Amino acid sequence: MTSKPKIVFISYSHDSTEHRRMVLRLSERLRADGLETRLDQYVNGTPVNGWARWMLDQLDEASRVVVVCTETYYRHFRGHELQQTGKGVDWEGARISQEIYDAGSRTKKFVPVLFDPSLAQFIPEPLRQYSHYVLTSEAGYQRLYDELMEQGGVEPHAIGAPKVKKRPRGKPLEFVDSSGSAVENMAGHEADLIPYSHVEDWRSIPLPTPLPQGKASSQATSALVIGIAGVICCSLAAPFAWYLANRELRLISTGQSAVAGQGVAQAARILGLVGMALLVLSLIWILFAGGLPFLQAMAANAGR
Repeated sequence: MTSKPKIVFISYSHDSTEHRRMVLRLSERLRADGLETRLDQYVNGTPVNGWARWMLDQLDEASRVVVVCTETYYRHFRGHELQQTGKGVDWEGARISQEIYDAGSRTKKFVPVLFDPSLAQFIPEPLRQYSHYVLTSEAGYQRLYDELMEQGGVEPHAIGAPKVKKRPRGKPLEFVDSSGSAVENMAGHEADLIPYSHVEDWRSIPLPTPLPQGKASSQATSALVIGIAGVICCSLAAPFAWYLANRELRLISTGQSAVAGQGVAQAARILGLVGMALLVLSLIWILFAGGLPFLQAMAANAGR
């Protein structure tokens, strides 16, 4: 038993005689390929119920609607054209927009078609969410035909059986008692017990060497003394105090010097920074702030 052919309504504007002829040829090709197209050019005179109801009936009965988009069609669709002409497209555009709106934009009924790829800008906005087809070649027509017949795309391969593999499992933790024998795992994995020969007795592990605790080293004390001198009387000594203090702190952090000298070394480093700051300020004063003439004047007064 042959199935009933799909009904396809073609919506277009009467741009020119040549354009009407192209639309008719498209309709004839679709009919030759088994689709029942509905076109105003097939009507003898005027429909019994008038053109407005005829268009509504075609939109309701059609399973798909081919929309041939041109600049004129777009203007009529949007209602930008004079109402003396093209009332059919204006009417169809309003009905198409309403149907898409009522469907929440979830419909594939409407298919935009172009005879010229440069006219893509004139696809009405409600239809731009759908794929459009350019009829400039046989391949383009076949893509449109497959869309209307709902036979586009590629048939997916059947889903086969999943390939499942076992996941790796870890071994449970085992302990050794004081007698040297392995304690049985509560989970019952006797085969996975750790041999005692591979487990070190905790009593044989050496304790970490404690850090020296005595008094501050001579280097820390020297750094502090030099730092005090760098602040009070000789700023040139400040960099040496800062260097010795940093060196002492590194030795303390590696356990090579007494922890008791940490506070002394930190104080020496601060004094070294302060002394270096005073040294920099002194140099700036001497070189740029008039300090050199002042020192020369003092030296001259002392020589008299």
